[in-house]
Amino acid sequence: MLAEFQRRHAEMMQRDPSSRRWMLPIDRIYPELLAAAQQGDLDAAAVLGQRLSGCLSTLREQSPAKLLEKLDMALAGEGSDADSLARQANVQRQLAQDLEQHDACARIGRAGLEEGISWLERAGRGDAKGARLAYVSAWAQQSGGDREALIADIERIAARRALAREWLEQGRAAGEERALDLYIDAYAGQNGLYARDPLQEQAYRYVRDLVQGRRSGEFDALWADGPRRHGTELTSAQWEAAEAQGRSLFKDHYEARPVWPNGPPPKIPLQLPGR
Repeated sequence: MLAEFQRRHAEMMQRDPSSRRWMLPIDRIYPELLAAAQQGDLDAAAVLGQRLSGCLSTLREQSPAKLLEKLDMALAGEGSDADSLARQANVQRQLAQDLEQHDACARIGRAGLEEGISWLERAGRGDAKGARLAYVSAWAQQSGGDREALIADIERIAARRALAREWLEQGRAAGEERALDLYIDAYAGQNGLYARDPLQEQAYRYVRDLVQGRRSGEFDALWADGPRRHGTELTSAQWEAAEAQGRSLFKDHYEARPVWPNGPPPKIPLQLPGR
């Protein structure tokens, strides 16, 4: 299976040489991306920034100790039958891949990784595709630093937060679906982009449901019935306010956008019996 994966990996990079920027291990592609970004290649800067920012998350969330803990949990209770052995092999293979990714990120060095958001800012100011919302995402992921780091660098952090807010608002105005996820996380209190606000969170969840409902066939019911109400944090009046705001945001920014941003999925030909 590994050999087949590597073969398909090589074929994909041969068909689309630019995909190597995403598919090669970060420590192998880093010198090439860095050189291209330094020479003004904004697409390279965008990829570099996203991959370096992703590495910071990898080092934070996928340390060897945490991965081994996940392995123990995944293997707990597994037996010796064929299905169990197959699952164990898949878990161990995934662990090996995660460890390789962790080590590749670690080889870049902390100083290099922390330049990721700066490269995303450069790419975003040059209007490279996807760079601005990637910057917002990177800022949100890195905003949970320790208290000492926040105090030592508070002016730069505040300036970056202001830019992240500006670019997130632009993404919403352009009808970018990804902006909705970022707003939901922000108002859910998962980062310091905005203060926690359950009403705003539910308004944006409703917009996302409406956008996705156009593809799933649920739009008409969602529009007629309003957001799915759950929990006790919001009053009935607040749910009504979230519904009104969600509908307004949808009509202002998403109604005119294509139902399928990347084009409709390919149709699967009907297979008739006997053919």
